[in-house]
Amino acid sequence: MKLQGEDHSNNIKHKALLVTVISITIFVLHIIYLIPGRLDMQRHDIWIDLDYSIPFIKEFIIPYLLWYVLIIATFLCYLIHERRDLIEIGLYDIAGLVICCVVFFVYPTEIPFRPEVIEGSDICSRIIRWMFNTDGPYSVLPSMHCYEATVAFVGIMTSRYFSRKTWAKVTGAILMVAIWASTLLIKQHSVLDMAAGILLALVLIPVIGAVRKRITEKRCR
Repeated sequence: MKLQGEDHSNNIKHKALLVTVISITIFVLHIIYLIPGRLDMQRHDIWIDLDYSIPFIKEFIIPYLLWYVLIIATFLCYLIHERRDLIEIGLYDIAGLVICCVVFFVYPTEIPFRPEVIEGSDICSRIIRWMFNTDGPYSVLPSMHCYEATVAFVGIMTSRYFSRKTWAKVTGAILMVAIWASTLLIKQHSVLDMAAGILLALVLIPVIGAVRKRITEKRCR
């Protein structure tokens, strides 16, 4: 009994350590994302004609910010109810974020179509002005916002915890699409950025399967 108790305790400590490492790594990668925008680098303009035809709708800052709710809520659910999901989706998230950060340094990008002045004193206008001042139009391709929104939805669809929760899958799908649209409608990203972020998430889907298989095999030994 004592040995079983020790094994169980060690297993909990191992998972807690892994979860901590994953969380810190994701946070650090988001900090690294900001670095190219502070450097004096030659950047490539990313745009297509469609970008200039898409209207600026300040109210879409709301679904843009709901990205934080989607990411934090799903990860908290995994942490509380199914840590294996957290580890799998966390590693999936990290894989793409590393690729994004490498691209930002190797191929620096920016968008040229942000509005120069945001009129209005309403809360949406104020938030967008603050965001534009703190987060320049740099390191845009691929869109990390679209990538992680897609990762969160894929996680919900493949999660053991969410497997029978239709409401969560429907809500996740609506939020994901709204977040995609918001990146364009508040002029935070180009259509190309959005497409690249989504494509990156889809290409890395096998990572989930590989990690899941490895974890399952390890538990069966």
